[in-house]
Amino acid sequence: MRFPGKPLLLGIIGLCTLIEAACLLTEIGMFRGSNLRNLLLGYGAFWPDLLHGSQPVIALQPALMFVTYGFLHGGLLHLVFNMMTLWMLGRIVIGRSGALQFAVIYFLSLLGGGAGYGLLHSGGWPMVGASGALFGLAGTILLWVWRAQPSLAASLAATWKVFAFLLLYNVVMYVALAGGLAWEAHLGGFLAGWIVAWIWPRRGPKGVFRRS
Repeated sequence: MRFPGKPLLLGIIGLCTLIEAACLLTEIGMFRGSNLRNLLLGYGAFWPDLLHGSQPVIALQPALMFVTYGFLHGGLLHLVFNMMTLWMLGRIVIGRSGALQFAVIYFLSLLGGGAGYGLLHSGGWPMVGASGALFGLAGTILLWVWRAQPSLAASLAATWKVFAFLLLYNVVMYVALAGGLAWEAHLGGFLAGWIVAWIWPRRGPKGVFRRS
């Protein structure tokens, strides 16, 4: 029996929003003497040094951070942009393949984003945000478009503009944020979403892309 996908999607958005709202309330002095954001970063951000022998705060932190980083954000704008993107891409994936496949893609893309950051990031900066999973959803959708074409040439023609846009977006944002963009997580999440969709073909109504 298929379970509905909209509550799952809203649940993820709601959890991320509640966490960020709590952080913002502490920052404006609602809870004096509390620094919730730093506390959550310490426990839940992706710290690449933990993969190279650094001491974790809790025993399971090196494993848990592959998921927890995706529910933390670096501020209101970061949250709003990511949640708007999640709503748009999530509805497409759920509408085309169902909530179960969406959940699997989202979770594995979080893992892929963490793996990409852990493998490719050369510094020790912590990483937060749902972008790894969002790029996984984008990778899934692009794989569907790619496979729907009758030939390799048609697949390239149908997807190259989106690939170029994603690449340009990462370059521009990396420069604008002075290196503060975790492109490694974007790449890892994208590849995870692409691979999962390749292994697990979608089953759902056609024409969803035109309705998104």
